[in-house]
Amino acid sequence: MTMKKNEKYVVLYLIGLLVCIFCLTMLLLIQGVSGYVYLAIVLLTVMQAAGLIWYLEEDHPPKNKLFRFLLKLNLVSSLGTVIFAVYLYLTMAAQFHAVLKPDASGDISELDMTAVVNAENCYVYETNQLYILFPQYQRIGYVFKDRPSMSDPDITLFGTSAFFRFYELNFRHECVVGDHARDGVYYEGAEETGLSAFTYYDGEPHFTLTDPDEAVRLAAENGGDGFEQYMAIWQGEKQDLLFGKLRCYRLLAELNGRICFIESAVPMHYDDFIDRVMALGVENALYMDMGAKCSYSQYRDNNGSTVNLFGKPGEFVHSWIVFYK
Repeated sequence: MTMKKNEKYVVLYLIGLLVCIFCLTMLLLIQGVSGYVYLAIVLLTVMQAAGLIWYLEEDHPPKNKLFRFLLKLNLVSSLGTVIFAVYLYLTMAAQFHAVLKPDASGDISELDMTAVVNAENCYVYETNQLYILFPQYQRIGYVFKDRPSMSDPDITLFGTSAFFRFYELNFRHECVVGDHARDGVYYEGAEETGLSAFTYYDGEPHFTLTDPDEAVRLAAENGGDGFEQYMAIWQGEKQDLLFGKLRCYRLLAELNGRICFIESAVPMHYDDFIDRVMALGVENALYMDMGAKCSYSQYRDNNGSTVNLFGKPGEFVHSWIVFYK
């Protein structure tokens, strides 16, 4: 039994409509999407629905040549939506955390800090849908331009750090949001209000809530490193940050006297994530960039293997925090 011409159009429009609905759903979950993109997909959804309704109600092609041409043009435009849906799928695939094999799991009260301190490379603890990564470190550095490589045996963990104002293939310091320092050299970045700072010098980490430029400058004067980001937790108190989307989040945190990464093992809302982190007893925590392709990070497990922690590398990302043992 052959399919009638109108039935073929019904199937094609139905597929187009379902793809549009998928795109709208994904756009609600992804942060930073332009409103124009969302409106364009809404318009395409309406167009696909209109075409579907027409071919469901009519048993013959439209007689008006212009109308018939517009219907076919509408159908062709849905191909762009399919391509966009594939792009969104690949983007969302990078928004889900890799499933890790923790060294231990349980309530935070069961965390063995002796095991953390004596770990070979990076100790991973899972609790309440959170991953806590405690890297071994003798130094914490800030790296820009070139992505760190696990071919350096001294690196135990690295991840993206400062936000970027402009995404360019060629690195410029003006692209980095906030001032930053590397190996005792101070660099000016793009200005932004409300930032805080993380610095490392004289063998000690430092979180600074206010006047981050001065904190980074002090780190540079002492031969150290530093960058600016938003403070999520300061001296045990939750700060006012608004991230409403459902996604995985990451903090650079101070817990039990150790600097670590704390990440949501599954997508969750920011307030839920912070409440779970607060229950751990975190003293200070800085937000880490987790945008599409900005979430990429790796660590070295205690067997010496490299583990892809989250996301895929982005060619426009040039800002990293690195732990060296």
